[in-house]
Amino acid sequence: MPSKISIIVPLAGGPAQALRCLEGIAAQPDDPAHEIIIVDDASVGLEMLLARLEGDVEVVRNQRRLGFALAAWRGAERATGETIVLLRDAAVPAPGWLGPLAAALESPAVGLAAAATLGEPTQNPVAAWSVALRTADLRAVGMPDLPGPLLAGGLALSLAERGLRSLTAPDSIVAAPGASPAGRRAPPVRAPG
Repeated sequence: MPSKISIIVPLAGGPAQALRCLEGIAAQPDDPAHEIIIVDDASVGLEMLLARLEGDVEVVRNQRRLGFALAAWRGAERATGETIVLLRDAAVPAPGWLGPLAAALESPAVGLAAAATLGEPTQNPVAAWSVALRTADLRAVGMPDLPGPLLAGGLALSLAERGLRSLTAPDSIVAAPGASPAGRRAPPVRAPG
């Protein structure tokens, strides 16, 4: 498994969903070793939450909204890990999400690993809320300038052109935004402030 993973979380929404996402990341074991890079994509209402995080995570702030792909690229430019993990739209990782996602890249034939979405009967990696890929592969293909829901598919196509396949890591689970990892709609969370 890679020695260090860079988790990149572009945030553009409100504090309640961001808090659920960050709590899911905080619940991950320390192994595999990872860093967290939050990209504030000119969000509204996250100032107090992000101020509490500084020092524990790297916070990158965009002065204007760039969209998921460019915000994720800004985070990737700061990444020091051998593997980059992207979380889209503040999806909520379930406990134990990170290890299986990173382990799926142990095969050199795999270029993109996607987390499974809780409660989804079919798992298509091109529509994933969270994906992992090697930092070197991302830098080789670049970040496609696509809307967030299409980005995993664009990356999968670019990696396929390099002979790499994409797969879903079934033991790596995320809940879609607005859902909880327990499988029911998340109750409203009162964000600080």
